[in-house]
Amino acid sequence: MTDISSNALSKQIANLNHAIGKPLTEITRWFVLNPEVFFGEYNYGPDEFIMYNSGLTQFEFGKERHHTYVVDGEQLSLEIIDDYDIDEEFDIPYKLSEYSPVPSSFKACLGKVCQDVRIWKCKEALNGGERGEAGISYVFENGEEIFYCIYLHGELDSDFLLTRDQIDTSKVDSYYSLREAKEVIC
Repeated sequence: MTDISSNALSKQIANLNHAIGKPLTEITRWFVLNPEVFFGEYNYGPDEFIMYNSGLTQFEFGKERHHTYVVDGEQLSLEIIDDYDIDEEFDIPYKLSEYSPVPSSFKACLGKVCQDVRIWKCKEALNGGERGEAGISYVFENGEEIFYCIYLHGELDSDFLLTRDQIDTSKVDSYYSLREAKEVIC
């Protein structure tokens, strides 16, 4: 049986619910690889740095509420954490509102009200016994949906910040909608 951490997304429903009805004020990502190193190692365009560089990710909904995510690779899952001891030598913060270039679909969500939070499960984990809470997404009043996820994009060992159209739906088993308080099978 899978050990369910108290930081598992499914154990943090009350905490995650606080985002619904509040505007997104910032997304911050902490990376070990700065742009120069990242673009030297990977073949991505300039506006893909924030999306495809792996690292801790925080969604902020005002000064009182934020959700910070890390990867639990053994469980093919994300976890939410309260505090993170940032290593200033290695972890460089990049704020969506300040970094450029960033795809307009991400910037368009800043200041928009969150209408739903969804926890996404991947098919492969369910077959292997892992928890498989491989993604979290926020749905905004402008119709945009931003994902922070592993595996749902086709790469097992990378955590990315993506939009709905970049998700490989063949990897998805289901998602749990906090607004609707129900699981939706995909």
